[in-house]
Amino acid sequence: MTDMAADAEMLARYERAAKIEQATFTKSLVRNDTVHPVWIDGADAFWYRRDLPGGRWQFRLVDAAARTNRPAFDHAALAGALSEALSRPMCPQTLPLKQLAIGTERRGATFQLSGKRWRFDPGSSRLECRADATPDWRVSPDGKKAVFLKDHNLWVRTLSTGADRQLTVDGERRFAYAGPATVYGRTEAPCFEVLWSPDGARLLTYVIDTRDVGPGPAIVEYVPTDGSARPKLVDADRRVALPGDDPIEARRFLSICVETGESVWADAPPSPVASPPYVGFFSAFQGWWSKDGRRAYYLDQPPGGKTGRLREFDTQTGQVRTLIEDRADQGVTLTPVDHLCPLVVPIHETNELIWYSRRSGHAHFYLHDLDTGQLRRAITQGPWLVRNILHVDPRGRDVWIQTAGRHAEKNPYYTDICRINVDTGDLTDIVNTDHTYFCADGRSRISCSYDFPDRRARAVSSSGDYIVATRSRVDMPPTTVLFDRDGTPVMTVEDADVSSLPDGWTWPEPVMVKAADGQTDLYGVVFRPSDFSPDRTYPIIDASYAYSAPIGSFSNSPAGERLYYAAAALAELGFIVVMVNGRGTEDLRDEAFNRYADPERPVAGKVAATNKADCVSAIKQLGARFRYMDLDRVGVVEFGSVPAAIAGLFLFPDVYKVGVSNNPICDTRVMASFGYPHSGQAQLDSYADRLDGRLLLIAGMMDDVAPVAGAFRVVDALIRADKRFDMLFMPNAGHELNGYMIARTWDYLVEHLAGRTPPKFALKSGFELFLEAQSQQL
Repeated sequence: MTDMAADAEMLARYERAAKIEQATFTKSLVRNDTVHPVWIDGADAFWYRRDLPGGRWQFRLVDAAARTNRPAFDHAALAGALSEALSRPMCPQTLPLKQLAIGTERRGATFQLSGKRWRFDPGSSRLECRADATPDWRVSPDGKKAVFLKDHNLWVRTLSTGADRQLTVDGERRFAYAGPATVYGRTEAPCFEVLWSPDGARLLTYVIDTRDVGPGPAIVEYVPTDGSARPKLVDADRRVALPGDDPIEARRFLSICVETGESVWADAPPSPVASPPYVGFFSAFQGWWSKDGRRAYYLDQPPGGKTGRLREFDTQTGQVRTLIEDRADQGVTLTPVDHLCPLVVPIHETNELIWYSRRSGHAHFYLHDLDTGQLRRAITQGPWLVRNILHVDPRGRDVWIQTAGRHAEKNPYYTDICRINVDTGDLTDIVNTDHTYFCADGRSRISCSYDFPDRRARAVSSSGDYIVATRSRVDMPPTTVLFDRDGTPVMTVEDADVSSLPDGWTWPEPVMVKAADGQTDLYGVVFRPSDFSPDRTYPIIDASYAYSAPIGSFSNSPAGERLYYAAAALAELGFIVVMVNGRGTEDLRDEAFNRYADPERPVAGKVAATNKADCVSAIKQLGARFRYMDLDRVGVVEFGSVPAAIAGLFLFPDVYKVGVSNNPICDTRVMASFGYPHSGQAQLDSYADRLDGRLLLIAGMMDDVAPVAGAFRVVDALIRADKRFDMLFMPNAGHELNGYMIARTWDYLVEHLAGRTPPKFALKSGFELFLEAQSQQL
């Protein structure tokens, strides 16, 4: 091949890779890979959004009993009415409707747009602007009052008169009522966290007190975006608790009498903000009222992460008692890694609680009495684990759940759907095949995408007669099916549209290998380029990642989708890309697997350097299985903060030759702690003297999640070890990888691992394109 032909061939690879990478968040290659059904109250019908080519969409209404799937309303009529009302053109297939609620034809549709609430009558095509309470207010059970937040204080409005009354007076930035967590020194999830008591007499809320929390690592805008020259310190008063700090960011709970404004504070230590912080506390189902409106309950995980509790709060006396407590030296998990919310569910009708615990060594559900906290029985048990809870039928005493690992012959990452009786433990399979079934439940990451839907999406109908589930694997297009309660398919809701995949698209292959111990089964995925030939040899890239790796499904969340497409894009450049979940890297297996840590290796956050030992073992086995994999050319990448590339290069220099590290945190002492103390073990950067390959360090200098101080510690360690390395520090970049970072990652691997000349190529990431689309809608 001539130099000119080789250059053209590599440019074509970059162009194909760019299309794949840009599919992240934009749905430009695969549409409708997951359906998020929002069931209509009192009806066996739901609506969802169908994505169309060209960044367009349509809202659909499914009647389960009639087995129909049709447009939820006349989109053209609504667009015309909105165009007239707003004096600007609206496209029927890009209607940016927020807080959408679709009912039957009689009830119509309501939504938020341009700061107003609207109602559309599909029968008459009439559009009216409504004077409803704003979405960030919380309306009382009788609909007469609304509580809202103003300058960090709570106010209540009488809706009939518009009269406002202030309930709290001491709120301020560092003593903020009902607000979001700020563990990284910034607002994580804008939210307003207040619960009305059932009788509307009291409010349940909290204060986040960061007045005595220490300053966070400095963030400096070295190249000010306003055109000035002097570097600027960004938010000099940002507070971030680092490992070992006291105090840390925590919530103090209180109840407020709406009539008098009297506050009753919970007589208990503040509850630390736990990870993940991306959903509000009550929005994440971590607190609720009792039926009698006197008691409230909230989850509490004290510093150290080794204890998980359910607290009962007497909202009239302030007395607090612990009803349930789990302890484990290796840590208690109430929220699995593939969820944003704990798997803890109250049964209000019988004053019981379904508690999620790994006390047996496997994740299971337990039934507790909420009056006494007493354990009544284990709902599930055995050498397998529960992965999700979807629906509770308090009358029939049945719970819809998802499990994994119940069948030894199946991939343990595949999830099923079943029902179990909470009294007898009798389990009934509903859907159980060699796939993962994604079911929207308001708790898991799959239910909380960046754009759509909101967290009202639920898989199971309120009647319990139907369920919507997306059947998925890494090596085939997903399909969403409506099943009845016995698992009989009623209709296909959506087949994922893969018509835009690049010519020659090669589906990745799921694989199983052994861990470094030679005994434990590991599961992974192998990605190949579209022009793959077994007669050629290919350099290898280890793209294993500690969180949300798409091992069992096409894409299980925005994070999983990102990793899937990132690996596929790398493969398109001419590599064999391997992802494997090693021991100690996630929470989707038994506790012996989840908590494994090699005492001979350093720990950096949850990087589990032993993951690289397992990855090395996997790559060697795959190299023997697939002779086209070149074991003398192995590279390693990471997709942000968890320093997998540095772990590979520092700990296994005989295997990994080239690596790219993005925003690495190799020393846990410089990252927000969530109450976890410093482990005392050697940090990963202390192994810098073992670097023998090529390393590119990339960091966004305004990253507030993984501060650039982490990358600088690696730089300092490498300099002290007299090691040669490359670095790209971007002055105005934050935590999210932008197109320039991704393109330079590709260049480095192409040049130093594949031995090719990278083309001149400018890239916009899928996330950047997504943000652009969002701004255009606004």
